[in-house]
Amino acid sequence: LTFAAFNAQFRKQTQFTVREMYQKMLMQAPGLSAAKTVGLSAKYQNFHELESALRQHGRESEVEHVRCGKTQRRFGLKARKALGELLTATDYVDEDA
Repeated sequence: LTFAAFNAQFRKQTQFTVREMYQKMLMQAPGLSAAKTVGLSAKYQNFHELESALRQHGRESEVEHVRCGKTQRRFGLKARKALGELLTATDYVDEDA
């Protein structure tokens, strides 16, 4: 098997859109599922908009009104806190250390 054949076989087959990459990055936050990231990305097109909303209206109050999933449930407490801490923190400290 040549490198060219190997490379062709195992390279990524899809080109993700910016929105899909945004959603994938959001899913890395604790408590965020695919349904929650879709709801969040529908209201906030990028991290700058989301971060601005969190700073302007308080860490959790703005995200609280975002509905997600088939049942249109609100975000959970864990997801709201994780977003608030990740996007509005001025300094990150390891609490376990």
